[in-house]
Order: sequence, then structure tokens, then C-alpha cells
Amino acid sequence: MHGITQAANPNFQQIQNIPTHRAWDWEAFTIGGDTYLAVANSSDDVSVNINSYIYRWNGSAFIETQAIPTNSAYDWEAFTIGGDTYLALANLHNGITYHIDSRIYRWNGSAFVEVQAIPTVGAFDWESFTIGSDTYLAVASHHNDSSYNADSYIYRWNGNAFVLVQTIPTNGATDWKAFTIGNDSYLALANYNNDSTVNVDSRIYRWNGSAFAEIQAIPTNGAFDWEAFTIGGDTYLAVANSSNGATHNINSYIYRWNGSAFVEVQAIPTNGAKDWEAFSMGTETYLAVANHYDGVTFNLDSRIYRWNGSSFVEIQAIPAHSAISWRAFTIGSYTYLAIANSYDGTTVNVDSVIYKAESESLQALVDAANPGETITLTPGTIYLGAIVNKPGLTIDLNGATLAPGSPALTITAADVTVDCAAGGVLDGDPGGAGGNSLFPAILVQS
Repeated sequence: MHGITQAANPNFQQIQNIPTHRAWDWEAFTIGGDTYLAVANSSDDVSVNINSYIYRWNGSAFIETQAIPTNSAYDWEAFTIGGDTYLALANLHNGITYHIDSRIYRWNGSAFVEVQAIPTVGAFDWESFTIGSDTYLAVASHHNDSSYNADSYIYRWNGNAFVLVQTIPTNGATDWKAFTIGNDSYLALANYNNDSTVNVDSRIYRWNGSAFAEIQAIPTNGAFDWEAFTIGGDTYLAVANSSNGATHNINSYIYRWNGSAFVEVQAIPTNGAKDWEAFSMGTETYLAVANHYDGVTFNLDSRIYRWNGSSFVEIQAIPAHSAISWRAFTIGSYTYLAIANSYDGTTVNVDSVIYKAESESLQALVDAANPGETITLTPGTIYLGAIVNKPGLTIDLNGATLAPGSPALTITAADVTVDCAAGGVLDGDPGGAGGNSLFPAILVQS
């Protein structure tokens, strides 16, 4: 494998506008074979006590299926316990106080019904995770009516309800991110403000068998989000810095785990960044950043970056309106992105947008296939490549194109066949000046 990666960019295209009201979050999840999106509407131009909505994919678009009353909704978190699907809703405030209930809903076969109300203090974010057989929820408490310095909480499912198991002091908390390294469970906390400054440490915690203990403090600037992801055997964190108190046009940072701590590996200029979203297509890793405000306008580009083997490089700018968050998800072999737009300089009643990648992901088809099966591609379609790790697979190009990568196909299993009888393109990188291709069409590692 070469240290440099040359890959086709996915080129996300707008496919649907959905009316939203200061949208703060999208959550994507599946129930059975259906794909759903939940949007957190935080306010219209009159009130914070408005409906948020659930949408279902009907094969060509997302259609509204349920309206849920919310109070400045800031986050939806989907998770499963046993065979049941749940949604946790973070209500920030009701226009009078931050001391209000956030709510847990369970799917009853046709709709989400409330099963628990949890008193929260400026709930900004829910994060679900499991340790062993236990399911946990962490809530980020942003404000308690008098101060940003409000405790955040960890809850554990006891078989019937979520019960409080740990209290953690936080400073205008905006986000929790759960991830694992080896057998260890971690939580990254984004702190936004300590009443004196937005330049406040955010923190990393590790589970010690009975509670989360702090292991690292990382200086951040109005931090709004952590995103955790892996590339190869390395674990990374990306922080969205929104402001240093003087300007919104500051760096956000990528950190890599070195075995004992997270160390900075890349600075990326951002404009009031609110969110990072990591996703993969084929063998490539991407990051999308939601840029909120640059000091002049709320109507500015948010951006998509691709890992090139050593750093993230920008591949696409997407016009947005005070973007708050991204959500990546797949339907079949296609990758989609939902962006939450919150304000266009005049109104908070602005459309949020769904985007679809022009290229299909062969990796999704490989992951869904059983050993020995044949994957027949669609003629004329461009696919991003894949790691073929299931024995006996046959990939019938069938007139499709596998976009150039490093390489287009990496075969790590035995008895894999690539059938070119019906034509197709395996490698769009023939090499410069008649030379050999730097990026081979197929790399066999079996």
C-alpha cells in the first residue's frame, strides 16, 4: 500500500429540502428494513415549545411520520436495548427555565411512546453506550439558570428505567462522545464556558470498572463537539472549536491516541464550528464540519474532508445557513448526509438538506454479502472500492466503474473472483506519461 492515497471524491448532491425550525440535530437510525431521521427543532420565530419530527425513507424521499412536542430540543439519541429501539430527547429549556424534563421514548411498532421523563438542567446532548451487558446514557448539562458550571450525569438502564449512577462537574457542557480503545471504555466531554471564559479545558474520562475517571484535560475554545473515529489501528478525536471569545474564525483540531494520551496531529481552520461527523465510503475516511458563523454572515460553507494517508484535505464545500450538525448514514450501498441549518440571517425557519453521494459504496455490498455469493454491479454506475474479506465472493463488474483508489480493490480472502466478462472499468489511473499506474486496480493480500 502506498502512503499517498488517490481516490475518487464522492461528490454529494442535494436531493431533498426539509422545512425545519432552528434545527439543532439530525439522528439517523433503522427499524427493521426502514431508515428513519429525527430532527431536533429548537425554536421557531415565536417559541421554543414546538414540535420536532420523525421521518421515514419511502424509497425516494423522507416523509414525516410523527410529531413530538419538545422544549428547545437540542439532541436526539437513538439506541437499542434487546430488540427494542429507543430515542432519548434532550430538552434545553422551555423559555422560562433550564430545569425541565428530558424524555425517553420507545418504539411500539408504529410510533415512539414516552417511557421515562428525566429531570435535566439545560440538557444539550445525550450519548448512549454499552459496557459489558449494561446500557448507559450520559447527559451534557449546559446551564442551570444561574451558571454554566452545572453537573452532568451518567445513567444506567436497570431493566425498567434509567437510574443515576455518576455525577460529573462540567462547564457549559455541550457534548459527550463515547468510544473504546482496546477493552477500555472512554468518554470525551466538550466544555463550552465556565462563566469567565470560553477558553476552558475539555476532558477525557476512562471507565475504571465502577466509574469514569478523568485521564486528560485538553485546552479548547468554546468546544461544541467531539467526534471519535479510527483509521487503521489508530484512534482519533476531532474537536469543534466555535470561538475563542474574540473571533469565530479559529482552528479546530484532530488528535491521535499515542497509547497513553491524545496528541494533536492536525489543525483545521473553521468558522464557528459546531459539529464534526466522521464516516467512511469504501476504504476511505471522511470528516464533515458544520460551520456556524464567521463574524460576518451565517450563510457560509460547511466542508467535507478526506483522509489522504497522513492528514485530512478538503474535497467539497457545501453552502449552508448557520449549520449546527451533520449526520451520515447509508441506505443500501449509497451514503447520505443530513445537515441541520438553523438561521439565514433573517429567520430560523429555514430548510435543512439531505445530500446523497454520487458514487455507490462497494464496501457496503461486500459487508452485506455471504461467503460464496456473487455481487453483480449496476452497469454505468461508479463505485468506491472495497476491502474484500469474505472467501469465495465473485464481483461481477457488469459494465460498472470502480473508482481509482489505493487500490480500487484490496483482496484479503481466498478464492475471490473479479468477473470482467461484461466489461467495466477497474482503474481510472493509468499512470502518467505512459508509465505504470501508481495505484493498482487490485491488491491481493490473501
